[in-house]
Amino acid sequence: MKRFLTFNFLIIFVGLIFISSVYAKRRYPTIWWVNGNGYTGTLQYRVNYTNNKVSGTLLGTPVSGYLIGRHIVLHRYPQGKTQIWEGWIMDQTRGAPGLISYKREYFIAGEIVENGEKIYPWYALPKRALGHRPRPAIKSSIIYANQWQKHRLGLCSASIAPGKICVNSMKPGGAWLTTNRPYNFLSNYTVEFEIKLRHRDNHWLVLYSDGFLFLVIDWGTTLKHYQLGKPYNVSRPIANLKAGVWNSIRMDAYPKRRTFDLFVNGQKVSSAYNVTVPNQFYTQNQFVDCNNCIVVGDPDDITYKGGLYNRGSACWRKFKITEKLKPGI
Repeated sequence: MKRFLTFNFLIIFVGLIFISSVYAKRRYPTIWWVNGNGYTGTLQYRVNYTNNKVSGTLLGTPVSGYLIGRHIVLHRYPQGKTQIWEGWIMDQTRGAPGLISYKREYFIAGEIVENGEKIYPWYALPKRALGHRPRPAIKSSIIYANQWQKHRLGLCSASIAPGKICVNSMKPGGAWLTTNRPYNFLSNYTVEFEIKLRHRDNHWLVLYSDGFLFLVIDWGTTLKHYQLGKPYNVSRPIANLKAGVWNSIRMDAYPKRRTFDLFVNGQKVSSAYNVTVPNQFYTQNQFVDCNNCIVVGDPDDITYKGGLYNRGSACWRKFKITEKLKPGI
């Protein structure tokens, strides 16, 4: 009798362990609000707990991967790219000081590896924690140096170093950098960065162009903004940047009002009005294919007026984008 009771107790004990382990696997949310380097949307998946495999959608694209314990890995293939989203499901009781949390809810924090080289941050919150409106009023994105793509023609060069990007286009040809634009023109937004002119003899050096904002150095160190596709004379001198030092630039964009304000070193220097939204970046260079991207540098090639008419040498750093998503902000 005693042996029988011991055997029954052992079965019950093993059963409880199995049930508790299954419950532990199933307790994490499966619908998340995701922010992947500024791109926001929904992650929804199912878990096959017999093999820990995951399948679902992320930002509208099919994904697959696995979830082992709190470790999640997802494979995504958007527009021909290969992305691996790796993260950890965490809560306040498991540590992770300084990371995003929401009350006592779980959250995911991790990295995106794109095409085996680019690394972006991402995080996710359960949709149940955010209620019916799963997006913040203000969203900030940082564009890191390793997120830019280098382009060059002729004898010019573009470079990427820790914390900054540079172009040297003082010889025949062109040099520019591009990156994906992590925002659209449906909301107001602010662009901030620092620029250092390494030469005083610049002409039509593009400091920032995203299809709405367009800021250039015209002759020498003279700052202007320009409306894409409009006659040349719509641009006018605004200010002169100091060469050899870092200058802070801020542009507050209001696409629905077709205007933006420009600040240099903390001082408002100009406003642009009646700006066309959106507008493809204009250049004489047939190699610039830049839908939904940001351009900086000298994107003209050697065939345009001998290759030296448009020229410049500069470095950029500390790119930050702030979107104001809440109506009225």
